[in-house]
Amino acid sequence: MRLRPILLTSLTTFLGVLPLILERSTQAQFLIPLTVSLSFGILVAIFILMLLVPALVMLQEHSLALLRRASRRWASRTCLRRNRQMLRSAAGPIAQAGFPPGPLRLRRGASGGHRGPLGPQEHQRAADDTGFL
Repeated sequence: MRLRPILLTSLTTFLGVLPLILERSTQAQFLIPLTVSLSFGILVAIFILMLLVPALVMLQEHSLALLRRASRRWASRTCLRRNRQMLRSAAGPIAQAGFPPGPLRLRRGASGGHRGPLGPQEHQRAADDTGFL
């Protein structure tokens, strides 16, 4: 972070207009409100830039990290729950049909994609062809 150059520039600007703020002559009376607003505006900007912005960025990073952790936990629990449900539903028809537990074979469609689980006859044919079911 460039703390020193920012502080030096701001402080020299503030100290540069300080004699005009302290001037009591009638010629300088119309410039004094302008210099007061400029100098104290610079001091407030230094405070916001050096203290408030880094603190808000740090809070944002911590809150995003907490949200990421919470979403990962939720997603892993949800995926685990879905996988269990899918395994139960996929194993249900095969177990009910009386087939021994084995790999779930899928039919191939005309385009080579999967069309769904094999039926009982197709499953038996596949077992006869390969001999490992």
